[in-house]
Amino acid sequence: MYRLSMMLLMVIVIGALMTGCGKDVIQSKASMEYVKEQVAKFEPVYISYDETLLDEDETKALEAIVEAAKYMDEIFLRQVYSDNVAIRDALMKSDDPQDEPYKELFTIMFGPFNRLDQDKPFINDMLKPRAPTSIPRI
Repeated sequence: MYRLSMMLLMVIVIGALMTGCGKDVIQSKASMEYVKEQVAKFEPVYISYDETLLDEDETKALEAIVEAAKYMDEIFLRQVYSDNVAIRDALMKSDDPQDEPYKELFTIMFGPFNRLDQDKPFINDMLKPRAPTSIPRI
């Protein structure tokens, strides 16, 4: 009986850990007006170059640098705040059009904190940690 009770307890604990105890990653959001106002401060920019200036090897090198930068972005996202990936994933899975400005500002700011407004959170109410919250493993 004891063994069965312990196994049942382990299953419950593991299940709770895997589901996060039903806790939503996004528990609150700043007003839509605030978020749209912040997004409006930015203008999309396309950076181009004269492709005829690079030979084939240089073009491949440039493509490799761009790919490396994507990995660096992902590492930075994980270093800045330990919940960034979970928040990003929850936002990106949302089909709600009301979440679009939040997705955009999250992408711009690399997380749920407004870097231009003293790291004010626009998703959840937690203050930004003073130091990186995780060192990602590669």
